[in-house]
Amino acid sequence: MFFLPVVTSFVIVAGIWSWVFKGNKTGMVNYLLGLIGIDPQLFLSSSIQALMVLAGLSIFKVSGQMMIYYFAGLKSIPPELYEAARIDGASPWKSFWTITMPLLKPFHFYVAIITTISSFQIFDSTYLLTKGGPQNSTVTVVYYLYQQGFESIDLSYASVIAYVLFAIIFAISLIQKKYLGGEITHY
Repeated sequence: MFFLPVVTSFVIVAGIWSWVFKGNKTGMVNYLLGLIGIDPQLFLSSSIQALMVLAGLSIFKVSGQMMIYYFAGLKSIPPELYEAARIDGASPWKSFWTITMPLLKPFHFYVAIITTISSFQIFDSTYLLTKGGPQNSTVTVVYYLYQQGFESIDLSYASVIAYVLFAIIFAISLIQKKYLGGEITHY
């Protein structure tokens, strides 16, 4: 159930998201807001709200995949470590901070790298729901690259944008590797 947004076509998910956040009384969120007396909101027509809707869609789309990674990480921790900590008198909170979090460090690193790269490459939700509007508030780097390369036919500028995007993602990945990467040397 949690993995369903990952395997569902993004066009379908974006269509459902568009219906849920429709800017009139037929939108599901506006219908629920109307039940408690709040006026309908123009979610995809408001500069601030449109960006939040797209961010929510991105989180919704990848959350199931990240849950699977962390579930695999939790299953890889030997239960004997928790039993030994419990025998030594460690509280569940202490066990979490001294066993679970350090042993999930490789998973934190992987998830951080994957989500960072994905967050810089958001294109489909912007293209399908807002086309960069309202007032260019939802234009992402990749959508801007698309506009320059395919709408303005300025392929050289689009190539420069792609190289700069690569450099930014690479630099952030190196920083993440420094602070989150590395091997686990202790239990």
